[in-house]
Amino acid sequence: RDELIGLMRCAKAVLNSSKSEGMSNTLLESMACRTPVVARACPGNLELIRHGRTGFLYNTPGECVALCKRLLAQPMCAVQLCQSAAVYVGLHHSQEKERDTLALALDRMVPSRKASSGQ
Repeated sequence: RDELIGLMRCAKAVLNSSKSEGMSNTLLESMACRTPVVARACPGNLELIRHGRTGFLYNTPGECVALCKRLLAQPMCAVQLCQSAAVYVGLHHSQEKERDTLALALDRMVPSRKASSGQ
């Protein structure tokens, strides 16, 4: 895991070409590592990425190539995307936020869970 995180941090970008995606941990980890993301505009990716603010979304191979070239040609654009993406992940998908959301969902599905845990 540490090696993968190190590789993400060294990458110029992380490309997600999935035609179908849920909540992509790879994209979340990349955003948290301040690595720019370029992802296909499919439902799961649309939930995570705000095009031009926290990453880039594309629909066609040509758009993907153009966006990757833009990242390479405009380093400050990449820096701004990375900063916004890291803030987004910190606010909405931190380990604490994910833990609390999961606990709330479990409490709603299994009402006796809250009573048996002493909360």
